[in-house]
Order: sequence, then C-alpha cells, then structure tokens
Amino acid sequence: MSRCYCLKSEKFINLDAVLETAQKMINKGLTVKLDVFEPSEGEGGCFYIEGKASRGVQVFHENDNIVVKINILCNHADYIMAKIILDILGNALGKEIIDEEDTVILADDYFTDEKIQELREGDAETFLAALKAIVKNSMQIFGVVRKVYF
Repeated sequence: MSRCYCLKSEKFINLDAVLETAQKMINKGLTVKLDVFEPSEGEGGCFYIEGKASRGVQVFHENDNIVVKINILCNHADYIMAKIILDILGNALGKEIIDEEDTVILADDYFTDEKIQELREGDAETFLAALKAIVKNSMQIFGVVRKVYF
C-alpha cells in the first residue's frame, strides 16, 4: 500500500542531481541518501534522510510519468523528503504534480504539518482495516521457535 504522485515526462531525471539539490534544501546537519534500484527493478531509486527516515521515498519512471511513491506507515521525515523531491521535480521540469485523485497539487501547500499528520492517520487506518480483513478469526505467524496466534 502506498501513495503516489506523478509528473508527466517522457524522459527520466538525473537522480544524482536531485540528490545534490535535496541535500542543499534540507536542514543542516542532516544527510540525504539515495539507493539506486538494480537494473532488473527498473530505473529509479529510494531517497531518505539518514537516521530519520523509516521507509524512504521511491522515485521511478513509469508510463511516461515520473512517479514519487510514499509507502504507508512512513514517518514525518519521509513526507518531508517527498515534499522536497516533488518541489525539485516540479520546478526543474515545469510540470504539474498530480496526486492519486488526479488533483493538481503544490508541494509546499499540500505537505503542511497538519496535512502530513492527516495522511499518516489515514495510512494507519488503512493498514488496520486491511489487517482486520485478513485476520478474521486468527492469524498464524511462523517464528523461529514456535507458532504465534493472534
């Protein structure tokens, strides 16, 4: 489960240039890292703030779109990283940012502290609803020593 934002572009972007710009935009004392996807996984990478991020922000090219993907249950730092990346891409490409509801957004206006908290609460509710749908009676997880039932 994730939340995706898209920018129309036939070509992919230079991830190292995005990393360099993001590092300049982030607070001093924090380090932005990039893990580039393996070639078999397609073109893209995962940006994160070292020591702060929980899941990171994936950026990849798909169907003539640059997609910025945030996985649910990520933390505040991941949303800030997404805001920075979307701001960089929107300005560099001169393209509109489209959310999953096909609404044009502005990164600075969309990713406010209040909106981030609202998104995180919605993520938790979605995760719990999905988990409850899977676990009707009991769930079995195989551990190292014994089975555990919920």
